[in-house]
Amino acid sequence: MKSRICHITAALSAAIVLFCVQGSHAQETPDTIRIEVEKTVYDTLQVVDTSIIYDTVFVEQSGPYKSIGLGGGVNYPVLRFPSEMDVYFVDKNKSSIAHKPGYSVGVDLRLDWQQWSAETGLFYSRLKSDFVQTEQFWVQDTNYHYMADSTQVWNADTVDVYYQESGGDTIAIYVTDSSQYWESDSTLITDIDSTQTDSLYLHSNQYQSLDLPLILSWPFLIRDNHFFSIKAGFIGSLILKQDAIYITETGRTLFQSDMRFTGSAVLGLSREHYVGEYFGVELSATYRYHLLNEFSRLPDGLRLRAGLRYYF
Repeated sequence: MKSRICHITAALSAAIVLFCVQGSHAQETPDTIRIEVEKTVYDTLQVVDTSIIYDTVFVEQSGPYKSIGLGGGVNYPVLRFPSEMDVYFVDKNKSSIAHKPGYSVGVDLRLDWQQWSAETGLFYSRLKSDFVQTEQFWVQDTNYHYMADSTQVWNADTVDVYYQESGGDTIAIYVTDSSQYWESDSTLITDIDSTQTDSLYLHSNQYQSLDLPLILSWPFLIRDNHFFSIKAGFIGSLILKQDAIYITETGRTLFQSDMRFTGSAVLGLSREHYVGEYFGVELSATYRYHLLNEFSRLPDGLRLRAGLRYYF
């Protein structure tokens, strides 16, 4: 700005000098030109920019956080038989047993801490299957009769005797009486008539249990309003009722167990969606593999579960 003022002042001075020189030439009178700057102008610009930024940071506690869930699901049983069972009987059982979807309902408590979660609870589970066995056997109808072969026989019986003298010799004369009878020889003849018959055996296999899970989960793909989790753990089951028939080496065998403990391993995947500040919806799919390799256990299976969760 100062340089611009100086340029303007110099230009004015040069114009004045030029004007005076032309006037002196016109009057032809020499003169002395003196330029005096009467006013100096300064342009001062002062900028003051003051910016104050406040940033509020909320620091949450590291946990653990508590939540409770209530829900239920559908169980799809899977047939699995003891490894030592013969293949023939395994195939017979598979063709005779048809599992039906069961259900489970219950409540669970979960603790979330950093990148891990642990949950336990109590669930009631019920499973059912139909045992249908068709057998073919023969029914024999036996008839007995005899074939007789008869022979006529005469039996002579001496009734009296007397003596007669002839030529100085005594001769005994016997008086006989003959009776007729028949001798029979019988032969046994057996007639057998066989008929094929089908037999149908029906039974409803039932399983009821109380499940006590201990599950660890690891969340991933965490978003603002939902996340996914991998679940793995153990389920202890108290069998309330088992009434099931299987085909073994000894034929149809009924297995009944009450108040018996069994265990299974669990692996699955879940998705949890937040609904507001205190509620959430959880969907999960888990596979259950029983650790006991025997008939007196619950069937393996896939469980699909949905539930509502409340965050404390």
